[in-house]
Amino acid sequence: MASLNKLVQDLGEQIKELDRLKGEAQLDCNRQFIQNEINRLSLVKLNHEKELAKLTSNFGQSDQLGVIAVTNYMWDQSNEHIKIYIELDKTEKVDNGEIRLEFLSDTKFTCIFGKFRFTLGRLFKPLDQAKSKVIISKSNKLVITLYKAKSEHWSSLQSTTGTSPKLMDDKKDIDSGDPEKSLMNLMKKMYDEGDDEMKRTIAKSWYESQHKQGMPDFSP
Repeated sequence: MASLNKLVQDLGEQIKELDRLKGEAQLDCNRQFIQNEINRLSLVKLNHEKELAKLTSNFGQSDQLGVIAVTNYMWDQSNEHIKIYIELDKTEKVDNGEIRLEFLSDTKFTCIFGKFRFTLGRLFKPLDQAKSKVIISKSNKLVITLYKAKSEHWSSLQSTTGTSPKLMDDKKDIDSGDPEKSLMNLMKKMYDEGDDEMKRTIAKSWYESQHKQGMPDFSP
């Protein structure tokens, strides 16, 4: 679906460019030639739009076929990407081959994994669809990595107000009466479940904290 959506966008840009060239053409025969090509591409674009609409509607129909919509998740970010984490029950086994990450636009995506579906729309800024990916971690957690089209910090995940997702540093996740112990447990959990980039970030952060604040040794 992502490639089809990109094709529709590209056709739209081609039609705009041809329309501009038509306005600059001096000869009637050239204007007619360009108009014929515009008509042809417009028909191709229309057919692809119908196909895309059909595919999009299939996502809605999947709920009626037993697909479970997921709404609980955590997220964090770097300037380059957003990471979304979805906890799966240990009894739910989803193979990486059962995962599909589909983009309905550069600010909306759907992830189908096994019998589950997770969708987010109206993201704060556009995404780089080609780089984005999704995996199942060893601890049975879905990890969606969404690369930003532009390297920058987002002030929020979505551009409209609504249900507020949990951040990885949510107080609920670290408050257990002993802040130092809770923080260590959370950092170790994130280290165990994170990718190589996250492991390097956590190790560096813990090293700096240890030397600045005298915190206990962290040996993931």
